[in-house]
Parts: sequence; C-alpha cells; structure tokens
Amino acid sequence: MASAQAPAELLQRRVSELSTCPICIGEVQNAKVLPCLHTFCLQCLKDLWNWKDESRGQQRVSCPVCRQAFKLPAAGPDALQSNFFLKSLLEVGRDEPGDGSSCDAHPDRRLDRYCLKCRVMICRKCQSVGHRKHDSEDVKAVAQRYFVFFYLRLRGIMPFV
Repeated sequence: MASAQAPAELLQRRVSELSTCPICIGEVQNAKVLPCLHTFCLQCLKDLWNWKDESRGQQRVSCPVCRQAFKLPAAGPDALQSNFFLKSLLEVGRDEPGDGSSCDAHPDRRLDRYCLKCRVMICRKCQSVGHRKHDSEDVKAVAQRYFVFFYLRLRGIMPFV
C-alpha cells in the first residue's frame, strides 16, 4: 500500500514546487505566465514592477527568475496570459481519491474523465451522452502525464516542439 502512495506523494511534491511563486514563496494566486514560461502571482508582478492602474503604455520589464526582457502589454500585468494549466493541476492535485469537482451538468457526478477531443474534464454521464464518440481517459492519469511533460519542458530537459 505504501508503494501505491509514493508516486502520488512525489506528484504532490512536484505540484507544490511548480505552484510556488518565486517572489512571495507562497502558492501562486491568480497565476500569470510570462513569455519565458515562468509563473507568478498577479499581485506579486504588480508590486515588483510598481504597476499602477493609471500606468498605461507598454513598458519593458524582465522576468525575476531568468531576467528575460519583454514588453508588458499596454493593459499591464492583468493582460498577461493566465496559467490555466497550473490552476487545473492544482485542482487535481488537491483532490483525494473519492473526492473531486462535481459536474455542472450532473452535480451528483464527479469530473473523473478527460475528453481528449474537447480537452475538458467530464463525468461518466457526460461521456455517455455528449462525448460518446470521443476518446477519454482517467483525469488523474492525464494530469500526471501533462505534469511530467510540462515539468520536463520547464526544467529545460525536453525541447519545445
């Protein structure tokens, strides 16, 4: 039984590493990803770059981790791409076996499948109704595969395709 939990504990530790903001050293809140693929809390970026809502126009800033320079969108840090992958990974990582987010269409059902065609989490009832002809997999298996893929890319072990 302990060996079955070891990979889950390792995954949880890796998710924790990826979800830690390098600025505040806390769990990333309102995750924003920079062009270099480093992720930070929105508020940490605003504080770091002294961004005020009245500040307009593009300014050049650099990533606090790798120092790669880029132009901040005219609307500021709020306009940076949100890191939806990290948000989803955190949600899956927090789920204990038997727990899980419930389906909006079927509140009594858990989102335990991932539709590969639509790229969304679904419940088994959705799978049999709206996603009948689509391939799907267990959501935790997909999350673990994506986690490994992105972890290797972020660590520079695997080249971008």
